[in-house]
Order: sequence, then structure tokens, then C-alpha cells
Amino acid sequence: MVIPCYNQAQFLPEAIESVLAQSYPKIEIVVLDDGSTDSTAEIASRYSSVRYVYQQNAGLSGARNTGLRQSSDDSADALRDSRRKPSRE
Repeated sequence: MVIPCYNQAQFLPEAIESVLAQSYPKIEIVVLDDGSTDSTAEIASRYSSVRYVYQQNAGLSGARNTGLRQSSDDSADALRDSRRKPSRE
């Protein structure tokens, strides 16, 4: 699973934990840092099972594509925006 990230470090732990909680065995996690200036690298390094890749900012599509190329899993996919939207109750 590729997690593209650009200055969204505050959401990265939740995204990584979400992937780790999946029941599918042996999920490869690639955090693709698309030129972030926040603590994305430091947060990704907290997870030994996460592969961290940095590139200069290339936008969301470029980050997804780079992440998919970096993955060793032929069936890899990129995580979409996993932030919860506020409910309208």
C-alpha cells in the first residue's frame, strides 16, 4: 500500500495504523513523501515495517505513481484520503 504524503504528518500515524490493522497478510507499506517540510520523515521512521521514500514535490498523481513504482508488490494500490469527514447530524 502506498501512502502519498505532502505536509500531512498529523494524519500519517492514523493512515499507517489503518493499513497495519488490515487482515490481509504481508502488506507492504510505502510512505511516499512528496517534498514535505513537516515531520513526515520522522513519523514514518517510527514504524519499522514502513518503507520511506522521498521525492521533490511532484503533486498527488506523481507521488502515487512514484510510490507504485517503488513498491515490490505487483498488486499495490495507493491509499486515498483517509481523513474522516465531519458528519452532518
